[in-house]
Amino acid sequence: METPELSHNLHSYYPELRKWRSTKNLQKSSFYKSIEPQLSQLLNYCEVGHYAPPIEKSLIGEGFRGVTWNLERGMCFDGIADILKNHPTLSKADIFFCPETDLGMARSQNRNVSRELAKALQLNYIFVPAYLNLDKGSGMERDVDGENSLGLHGNSIFSRWPIQNPRAIRLMNCKDKMRGREKRLGSQQAVVVDLMLPSGPLRAVTLHLDAHSSQHQRYHQTKTILDFLAKENFRGPTLIGGDWNTSTYHASHVFFTFFSFWRKVAMGPKRVVEKHYNHPERYFEKKLFGLLEKRGFDYKNFNELGKPTIYYHLGDERKNKNLHDWTPKFFQPIVNWSVKKAEGMTSLKLDWFVGKGIKPVPETQKVVGNLLFRGESVSDHDAIVVDFQI
Repeated sequence: METPELSHNLHSYYPELRKWRSTKNLQKSSFYKSIEPQLSQLLNYCEVGHYAPPIEKSLIGEGFRGVTWNLERGMCFDGIADILKNHPTLSKADIFFCPETDLGMARSQNRNVSRELAKALQLNYIFVPAYLNLDKGSGMERDVDGENSLGLHGNSIFSRWPIQNPRAIRLMNCKDKMRGREKRLGSQQAVVVDLMLPSGPLRAVTLHLDAHSSQHQRYHQTKTILDFLAKENFRGPTLIGGDWNTSTYHASHVFFTFFSFWRKVAMGPKRVVEKHYNHPERYFEKKLFGLLEKRGFDYKNFNELGKPTIYYHLGDERKNKNLHDWTPKFFQPIVNWSVKKAEGMTSLKLDWFVGKGIKPVPETQKVVGNLLFRGESVSDHDAIVVDFQI
């Protein structure tokens, strides 16, 4: 089964759409109501393709491998494809949970990142759009050549096993996506599929929680996903992977970000990096992880606890330019001072696996870093891996 590639004819409306600074006001307008049917159809579409060859029964083992990797839009496509094809650990995965995949964005060479990657790796895939981007992106992405052909951004799952029953869970926005320099229509969506493994169906979910959100909002986005899954008539095992953005920050507004930052400065930058940034489950994001356990999902045995998945180095121009999009420039020297106190580098644990009805294989939970292609990093996130049995 292969669905048609996503497309739309909304380009002519972009100049008018960019004039709006409030999603709420836009949605009340007669102009929005005239394009809403096409927009709704676009953002509620699941693009699916099957390119994986059948696996010989003699090659089927008792266990499986999952990989979660935020692909940072798929901007370094050749490097991502090379790593996933040849890396001694990642290439052996059965399922890839991949937030941040583009379709028709100038920053990723207007590729259909998910479909092209699935073809290159001979995998089955599903892509669900979260946003229709009215701009080329944020930070350094605005400086790339060309224009968006479609302007879609979303989340994907890739699998060696057949995909059935594709669906999506729309999450409530934590900030107005029409405010600020990067304007978007839509909201994050978690991708859900049933994968037909030899031992039976596995429900797989890729999520990407909002980066500009509070701990409370991330908790509620997670609850939305768990509530959706609980209502389904599915009695098999479930594996959820993705970028949970467990930054420990209240980042829905610059004011609250300042407050969160200074609180951590008072606690001691180096201590916060070691005790909290790399262990969000202990205190700042404890409510979210408590919810997972309450609903029967295990995170402790599915992850390399205390090992970060994203880093910020002093003088990182790429991340600095993104930071300047939503914080005043006078904040940069304060950030630099804090990072110096932490010996020139800070790190966060944002990416997680959680499972239910699944047995993780001990000592296979790991963060896989140093993912380079021709000497350059291909994503701002490290990948995470877990082997499991059902």
